[in-house]
Amino acid sequence: MSLKKYLTYSFVTLWTVVLIIAIIATIIHQVRFQDSATHLHLNWEVASLKSQNAQLAFQKHKLESSLYKREQEIIQMLNEPYYE
Repeated sequence: MSLKKYLTYSFVTLWTVVLIIAIIATIIHQVRFQDSATHLHLNWEVASLKSQNAQLAFQKHKLESSLYKREQEIIQMLNEPYYE
């Protein structure tokens, strides 16, 4: 066998091995990192819960503010003398 044929066969064999490794790596990447329907649904649920959490925090702030105003009114009423 001549050196030229040997180098050609070696190159073709090496190129085939590289392509096989690249195909296997691509398949593994698709399996591991592709977003599945479950993953997308969980992301949607998390976003929905974050939104609800923000709404509840806003309501909590409004109620605390209202409660503080009421407390101040009660304190003011208690500090003022009452005459009949």
